[in-house]
Amino acid sequence: MDITFTFVSEIPEILFQTYYYGVTAFAPYSAKSLFPAPAGDYSGITMNFSSTDPWESAAEMQAMIAEAGAESGYTLFNAAEAFAQNRNILLVINIFTYGFVILISLITVANVFNTVSTGIKLRRREFAMLRSVGLSSRGFDRMMSFECLFYGLKALLYGLPASAGITYLIYRAVLSGVDVPFTLPWNGIAVSTFGVFLIVFVTMIYAVRGIKNANVIEALREES
Repeated sequence: MDITFTFVSEIPEILFQTYYYGVTAFAPYSAKSLFPAPAGDYSGITMNFSSTDPWESAAEMQAMIAEAGAESGYTLFNAAEAFAQNRNILLVINIFTYGFVILISLITVANVFNTVSTGIKLRRREFAMLRSVGLSSRGFDRMMSFECLFYGLKALLYGLPASAGITYLIYRAVLSGVDVPFTLPWNGIAVSTFGVFLIVFVTMIYAVRGIKNANVIEALREES
C-alpha cells in the first residue's frame, strides 16, 4: 500500500489536538497498521472519530477502555463536549456583561431625563420672557436644538477620551504574551454618539412640549 503525504497549513477545527513540535500525520483508521506506535515518552498516536451523537459514542468508548483495563494508556477527549462548555461559558459571560451594560444605560438615561426635564421646567419664566419680547416658535425650536447639540457635544467631549483611556487600560490588563495591536471599537463609539444625541433630543422634546403652549402671563407670574 502506497502512502502519499500532503503538507497543509491548516487542519479541520475538530482536529485541534496536535503537538507543537515535530510532524503530525493524519491518516484513516484503515492505515493504522502502517503506523506502529513509536517508542518514547513524547510520542503517541491520536485517533479522531466523527459521530452524530458524540456524547453516546464517548460513553461507549470509555466503557470499552475501562473493560479492557487500559485507562492509563488512553485518554478520551470529547471535542463536542468541550465546545458546548465553551459556548455555555461565553453565554453566561455575555448575559452578565450585556445585563450590566443595559442596567447602567437605563440608569444613565433616567438621570439625563430627570436632569434635563427639571432644568427646562425651572426656566419657564426665562422662556416666557423671551416669548414676550417676540421670540417666535421657530426661533424657540432652533434655540432648543442648539442647546441639545451643546449638551451632546459636551458629554462626548468628556466621555470619549475617558472611554478611550479605560479601553486602553483594559487592553494592557488582558495583554499577556500576545502581540495584539490596540484598536478602538469604532462601531461602539458611533452607536454611543448616536445614542447620546438621540436621548438628549427626545428628552428635550418631551420637556418643552408643555412649555411652548403655556400661557406667557401665568409663566411670568410664577416665582422661581
